[in-house]
Amino acid sequence: MSSSSFGTWVGHNLLFSDLLESDNRSPCMTFSVPNYFLELFDIEGGNRFGLLAPRIEFWLALITSLIIASIFSALVSCIVYHFIVVPRKNSEKQNIQSMTPFIVGFGIIMPLCIASPYYGLRYFSIKCKIIKFFAGVSQITSFFRCSEAMFGFLPSNVDDSLKKLIVYNALPVEIKFDSNGTALGSKWYDVKYYLASWVKYIVILGIYSSILQSYDYQPYPNKEGPALKDINILNGFGYNQLMNNLLATVMFQIYLTTFGLGLNFLASLLGFQLIPFMLNPMFESSSVSDFWGRRWNLVVHGMLKRGVYKPVRAKYSRFAASVTSFIASGLFHEWLLSGETTS
Repeated sequence: MSSSSFGTWVGHNLLFSDLLESDNRSPCMTFSVPNYFLELFDIEGGNRFGLLAPRIEFWLALITSLIIASIFSALVSCIVYHFIVVPRKNSEKQNIQSMTPFIVGFGIIMPLCIASPYYGLRYFSIKCKIIKFFAGVSQITSFFRCSEAMFGFLPSNVDDSLKKLIVYNALPVEIKFDSNGTALGSKWYDVKYYLASWVKYIVILGIYSSILQSYDYQPYPNKEGPALKDINILNGFGYNQLMNNLLATVMFQIYLTTFGLGLNFLASLLGFQLIPFMLNPMFESSSVSDFWGRRWNLVVHGMLKRGVYKPVRAKYSRFAASVTSFIASGLFHEWLLSGETTS
């Protein structure tokens, strides 16, 4: 079997690329709602609604993509450990400056992390936009963790051995470690808690997205937006646009929370504890700093802090480090979303 045919086979049989390109399923049950309810929320199209059963192919594809990403992260960890961590530690012992970690990091690992998702999406013929989005998450975590390794800002003692580094970089999340660099173990209570929470948020996500779909809202639209020259910036401050942004942000939070809880459940089955993705920032934050620093997307917050902010702060001002982190965050989010257009 050739390399291309193997990728096609995996994409068709394990990632269900053709099957997940669209969703034309019939409801497993239907029901009707009172007309006054439809009038209250200005919902058109009739009062008959249906429920779709969970699509097992989607979850299997997501698990398969996660396994592929973990293999990629493990291979990157091997290169990082032998060509970045070890030379950096040796140079620190000898009190000399080695350029090997930076040549390998900036010249090989980081370009590989940036380019590999585009190649992988084509190689496996992935067409589902949600799978496309999450396909680049592991690569971007490996990108920033490479920076952590180059500048010596990995969590305490995580770089003591290759095994610890592989565990740290295995999933696109942040595993909890103690002060000795040992991964904290999970208990049976954690497994049950994260399973129940994950199922609950799957239901919440289904209900919320179904309601928005009645208004023709799509988290991953098929049509291109207006050209930049046709956009009126002032329209972004209108009531309708601000409400749309709020609804979209809540949707994104629920998506990430659901995805994070699923990974927490998986990690707890494997015996690890993870730092949560979200801590309900939209409705429980007490301040702007609490929202961004302690509740919203904690995994990205940790990566930017150790992979960008601390290296820049070691040589420049706090303002320069903050601006650099902000720019890095914007660039990597744009890069992540650009994968959706890959065909």
